Amino acid sequence: MTIKFSTPKISFIVTCYNKALYLKECLLSIKEQTYINKEIVVVDDCSRDESLSVIENFKVENPKIEIKIVKNEKNSGQLASFLNGLKVADGEFVTLTDGDDVLFSDFATAHIKTHLNTTVA
Repeated sequence: MTIKFSTPKISFIVTCYNKALYLKECLLSIKEQTYINKEIVVVDDCSRDESLSVIENFKVENPKIEIKIVKNEKNSGQLASFLNGLKVADGEFVTLTDGDDVLFSDFATAHIKTHLNTTVA
């Protein structure tokens, strides 16, 4: 009998409105997480700058990373963007991130470890 253990998937939902100057650094910080089982869901909230191009280029440049792009039909704000990202996210855990955030490389590992080893509500 073989027992297979799997790590839960974490979805990084990144909201973006006119964050082109910071977005690539944010996405790189998620890509470089030490935790492997992850996806990135980027929600563009009708940016008027080059944010969407940054997102699409990052996806092309990183084909081994699961990246989903959601484009809001109208500018709806951060909360609505997070909710739209949740609709397509399939991780057991979710991290809400803004397009100008940068995460420490062990953020996801610490996040999952805390949830699996404590009684966090």
